[in-house]
This record gives sequence, structure tokens and C-alpha cells, in this order.
Amino acid sequence: MEWLDKEFQRHLKASDNRRLIANFADRMYGELWSEIMRIINEANAWDAKLVPNGFPLHHIVRMGKRDLHLDLAEDKCSVLAQYSDVGESGLSMVVGHDGTVNFTQEGIVLDYATAAQKIMEPFLFGGKSPFANRASSARY
Repeated sequence: MEWLDKEFQRHLKASDNRRLIANFADRMYGELWSEIMRIINEANAWDAKLVPNGFPLHHIVRMGKRDLHLDLAEDKCSVLAQYSDVGESGLSMVVGHDGTVNFTQEGIVLDYATAAQKIMEPFLFGGKSPFANRASSARY
């Protein structure tokens, strides 16, 4: 039965992809956090007063009374950003056609710097941020 073979092959490929993603997830999350720290340091040079904290797989960034919680999902296939006043955002991890594991958002492959920007921009310039009224109208 050809359809059965195809379904089992699809299932095996999906399982292999999940294992591959899980193998790279901790490193990718660490590199994403490094890029976020670069943004935090640059923003603090502009007097943003961002305070990073947390644990290896759960980071918190505070700006006044606002919080950003960043977590690597338990299945290690995504990163979730939860903002205290602007909802949440996420990044998926997928295996590309070339076999590399990448961050994606809305189907678009992102490098680490762009992924970090996608996480930090709503926190820095959205909601009740003191910088919200200074942001460009073209930011989203």
C-alpha cells in the first residue's frame, strides 16, 4: 500500500527533524539570548534601564514595571516570548531543505540578530513602554 508507506516515511522524517531540532535547541536558544543581551546593552546606552535576569532556559528582562519572559519550550522546538503588556510572540525552529535548523516566524527564516530584534522590538517600543511614543510608525 503506497499511501501507507508514504505516511510512515513522513512520520519518520518528522521524528528525525524533531530530534535534530532538539539537539540544536539549547545552543540556538543560547545564541538568541546573546543577541538579546547585545540589544539590552545597546538600549541601556540609550538609558532604557533594562535589567536581565532568570535561568538558562527561562530569561526575564525588566524595564520598570514591565516584564518580558523568554522560554525555550519543553519540546525544544520553539521559543516563547511573553510580554506583561503586549501579549506574546514566538519563534519556531524548523529543519531547512539544506538540513540546517533555523528560527522562523510566520514562515520566514530568521538569523539570530533578526530573531532577537523580533523578540525585543515589541518590548522596547510597544505597549506601555516609555519609548512607545518615540517609535517610528513603520516599526511593524
